[in-house]
Amino acid sequence: MNPHLRRAQLFLQQSRSENALSEIHAALAMDPHDPVAHGFRALALGGLDRPAEAADAARQAVHFGPDIPYTHYVLACIMEDQGKLTEAERSIGEALRLSPDDPDLYARLGQIHIRRKRWASALEAAETGLALESDHIACAQLRAMALRHQGRRDEAELALRAVLARDPENHHSHTQQGWVCLERKDSAQALSHFREALRLKPESAAARQGMVEALRAKYWLYRVILGYFLWIGRFSTNVRRGILIGFWLVARGAQALAASNPHLRPLFLPVIVLYVLFVFLSWTAQPMFDLLLRLDPLGRVALTRNQIAASNWVGLCLLLAAGSALLWLVTSSPGPLVGVIGFPLLTILVSQSAARNTRRAAIFNGVLVALVAAVCIAATFGDAKSVSPSLLPGGIVIFAVFIAAATWIGTWRKTAQ
Repeated sequence: MNPHLRRAQLFLQQSRSENALSEIHAALAMDPHDPVAHGFRALALGGLDRPAEAADAARQAVHFGPDIPYTHYVLACIMEDQGKLTEAERSIGEALRLSPDDPDLYARLGQIHIRRKRWASALEAAETGLALESDHIACAQLRAMALRHQGRRDEAELALRAVLARDPENHHSHTQQGWVCLERKDSAQALSHFREALRLKPESAAARQGMVEALRAKYWLYRVILGYFLWIGRFSTNVRRGILIGFWLVARGAQALAASNPHLRPLFLPVIVLYVLFVFLSWTAQPMFDLLLRLDPLGRVALTRNQIAASNWVGLCLLLAAGSALLWLVTSSPGPLVGVIGFPLLTILVSQSAARNTRRAAIFNGVLVALVAAVCIAATFGDAKSVSPSLLPGGIVIFAVFIAAATWIGTWRKTAQ
């Protein structure tokens, strides 16, 4: 191998993409048609978050080396990183056609199956790779992940312990073990594994997210919500959508029965209340508990900028809701009820928008908050000619329907991710 490419390979293993790119360009200056160099370039550009250039470089690698399994492997990696899973699966399939005895390729195929929530296929790919190389770490980790998602938690934990015994410094294994501990509701042990994973690889986004979940899980209410997230995450997109529709139908059925049978209302009312609370918390629990983590020294470090932004907006809405409630108590006017009801509902939208932490999201959230605040102030202090109290219930219902529709659309789209 070209000495520049050997150095580039070391830099890529150390996640030093800029340094790797310099060496790769030197190698390409010597041989512009080197398929391995183009493959390395694709990986380096992917590490620098330049997706379009990374995809072009990966396709150039395949163009210059169509019979080299590695070039198809690189294209599969880049496509998977960009969420183009069909193309990624096609590319890794071609790599396996050229080299059917390479366990690294089965590990990548299994990872793609994991992304597509095909747990049985992922397990099959991992076990095929392990049959070729019994101590292949990536395939062993993948097998444990597939077992965990199939609900076979004890088998997953045994597999991860075996991997950690062979390679105790592997951050992926510690991250996976952390998630197993979270499923066992052992947040303290989970936190220990996530911290170790971050010690081994400080830039690991998966370990950082796991640490945040472990910190949130110290609170019993969030443990319940997390249990739901972990449970529903095992299912395919269509099954999850079916579950959401099922929840909605149960709530609607309970509402209809309560309306037609007043004597049964006390029996069905808890079902309706629990459904509304479930929908609200499934969207807002994470940013709300992130507000509490802001008081924790470790939580402040673990939270990402996007999570902090979302918690800021949720905190603002809850503060304004509390202020509206105080205003309602002081004035006895129905106007502040707009804020008492509107701002908590608004947390559903602003938390999801703020999670993107873009200028457009900040403007969108600012306009929504200002609009609700303006209506609340006008309804409280406006004269009778400008604001009719009889319009308030209808306006609140319309606003609630808007929030509910936006939430359902967002939930429907989120299940496809």
